[in-house]
Amino acid sequence: MLGWEHGAGFIAGLLLTGCVYLFLTSKKQEKSLKGGLRWLRNFLTFRKIYLEAVLRFLYILTTCFVVATGFLMIFERGWRGLLLMIVGPVAVRIVYELLMLFIVLVKNVMEINNSIQGRTESPVVMADPDAFNNALQKKADELGEAFEKKESDAGEEECAAPRADEPGVFNENGTAIKGKSGEDTGKQDA
Repeated sequence: MLGWEHGAGFIAGLLLTGCVYLFLTSKKQEKSLKGGLRWLRNFLTFRKIYLEAVLRFLYILTTCFVVATGFLMIFERGWRGLLLMIVGPVAVRIVYELLMLFIVLVKNVMEINNSIQGRTESPVVMADPDAFNNALQKKADELGEAFEKKESDAGEEECAAPRADEPGVFNENGTAIKGKSGEDTGKQDA
């Protein structure tokens, strides 16, 4: 049966969670936090990935364990220990590379997101889920505006420039007012 300590601990945990969440994870507090509180905020909001360092340590530990075990097995089991010393580190490397693929993928996506947003802080920073879509939409809008401007500039140049095959007088739209011999074509705009 649960005692009063569990209920009080649960309520205290909820209150503490609410305070920490409101104080450390709000965007308003982001720039005012310094030192350890900034580290704690980044830790609680998953802005930095620590799993990569943990996996690297575990990879080194596992590889050393496999090689040492293989070396000690040589004295009892002979070729099996040698086989473990050769094949073991390769197998460990393959397993850890497969695990690291996901982390490297996430890091690259975060770096791309940060470069799109123009951030200069740590390259391993998780962004808002909609930030990438917003930045991508902004770039698409900028490109669309630039394309429309280029089309309108090109259209004005084509209309305003006389054509080489029809020397004569042209209006603003590029239609001939007077032809080659100077006669009126009757195509004046109102």
